[in-house]
Amino acid sequence: MRKKAIIILADGFEEIEAITVIDTLRRAEVEITVCGLDTKEVKGSRDVIVVADRILSDDE
Repeated sequence: MRKKAIIILADGFEEIEAITVIDTLRRAEVEITVCGLDTKEVKGSRDVIVVADRILSDDE
């Protein structure tokens, strides 16, 4: 069974912290779903916009 994880991003997230965790888990073959807290387009602390896979409310 493949491991799964959800990463939740909110506006103002630290880009290096989020992207490093996502990259490391994907390299370890963990199935990652990136969720925006309120919207799919989430702006980090350095104004980098990441497009999430889903909005958190879309997941059960």
